Amino acid sequence: METSRFHTQNGVEIWTGGLVPLILDGQLSNIYETFDELKKKNPNWNEIYLFDDKDRSLYPLEEDRIKNLDENHAILETVIDVGEEKIGRLELDYDFAPLLEEIRGQNSNLFATLALGLLAFAFFLAAILQKRIIGPLIKLNNATLKVSKGDFSLNLPKYRRKDEMSQLVTNFSVMKKEIVNYRTSLENRNKELTQAKNELLDMNKNLEKIVDKRTKELEMARAQN
Repeated sequence: METSRFHTQNGVEIWTGGLVPLILDGQLSNIYETFDELKKKNPNWNEIYLFDDKDRSLYPLEEDRIKNLDENHAILETVIDVGEEKIGRLELDYDFAPLLEEIRGQNSNLFATLALGLLAFAFFLAAILQKRIIGPLIKLNNATLKVSKGDFSLNLPKYRRKDEMSQLVTNFSVMKKEIVNYRTSLENRNKELTQAKNELLDMNKNLEKIVDKRTKELEMARAQN
């Protein structure tokens, strides 16, 4: 608002220079027409007050000034002089409410745009997280559950990225491979032990048969004697 007030003040000072010859010649009718036209073109100008060198009102003829200005109003004052001689004074009652309303509207549009931008960024970030973190974590969790139940069939995809998630998936795959190898080794060892046990049982049966046969032969030999 201060910037707008500064530009308005400068504009007033510029066009008041054109009032000098009209005031000196006493062309009040031309001044009235000029002010009426300016007020029509500038709806934010509530009123223009023109005073002579003795602060007597020249415009408007019936002065009805706003005594209690709110925060949206401002009085812009400019001294009209020729050289060092003061010939009059002009006051402009300027209403900043429309300008403030326009600024508020622009701020609302800006905030809405920023909100949409942040929302789009949030969706983009969520998609990135889903692809790079959440998705791999879900797959890793499913693979862990399968491995805990003895199912080693699920293979996790290989990631080309060099990040923590890729390293985690790689370590899990290595661990699963080592478990599979250890499980295979145990199964092979169990087969070997089972085979050895069966061979011992067969040998034991054969020994029992031999002992039984030898025992019968001895008993028969004793009976003949």
